[in-house]
Amino acid sequence: MSESLLHLEPRDLSARLCELIRRYVEQAHPELAVSIVAHLEALYLRPDFWLDPDESCRYCRLMRHWRWLAARSRQGTLYPVCQGG
Repeated sequence: MSESLLHLEPRDLSARLCELIRRYVEQAHPELAVSIVAHLEALYLRPDFWLDPDESCRYCRLMRHWRWLAARSRQGTLYPVCQGG
């Protein structure tokens, strides 16, 4: 994950995430999926982005899904599974 993502506000990360997902729908490229995962991780790791346990599980499943989409197109590339998810 890019260090610059860790410095963005949650609302900015969310806005960029929405745009990346829209772009992925138009052009399913593995690098977009990798970027989506990085944005999801940056949101998930922020101390000011509070999630209840159910939301936390949903984010982990969402990250796994996008990791799978990225790995599906990138032969031999696997991403670690989210802790606790």
